[in-house]
Amino acid sequence: WYTLLTGQTFIYESKMELDKSRFSFCLLYNQRSTITFLFFLIGSMHGLIGVDAMCYKQAQAIKMKGTFRAFLSSRLQDLYSIVHSAQRNAVPIVNLKDEVLFDSWINIFKGGKINENVSIYSFDGKDVLRDDTWPEKMVWHGSSHEGQRNVNNMCESWRVNDQAVTGMAASLLQGSFMQQRPSSCSSSHVVLCIENSVTEY
Repeated sequence: WYTLLTGQTFIYESKMELDKSRFSFCLLYNQRSTITFLFFLIGSMHGLIGVDAMCYKQAQAIKMKGTFRAFLSSRLQDLYSIVHSAQRNAVPIVNLKDEVLFDSWINIFKGGKINENVSIYSFDGKDVLRDDTWPEKMVWHGSSHEGQRNVNNMCESWRVNDQAVTGMAASLLQGSFMQQRPSSCSSSHVVLCIENSVTEY
């Protein structure tokens, strides 16, 4: 499984099986995950390395064993390439409750939407789609709809929070991460973290 998370209270509770691997989405500061997680940041994030480090630290804090990366494109990285090519079609993407968000990683970039009645949770177990902690329900990613880097819309490689500079972001309420639009880098949006290696817990 790959897990998707957000949040802030650390509750560890993941069930992984070697013969039924999944990736998880997580919200930075959230509960348990295997492919991604979320946190609330303006466009200035100290670059991709800084955000990846935040993902790693949050995962370590809840004793996750996998490698977590930010769900972001950069000048040197396309979003779709975060997950190894051999796993893009075969591994489902789940939330902290092991509920399937997307049937596969590649499904995100083929117009797929979050499965009905499935939500994204923060590291502290909050429902990102319903909790007022995240009023705008927008997620940064800096990418085209196919997951390729959009170098003109990634807040200067995620280093500035200037209102006049933009980064690509998408509404979580639309269900599709790739229905994006430019958003001011002074805005506070969610950042997802993804576990880009399948791990048994």
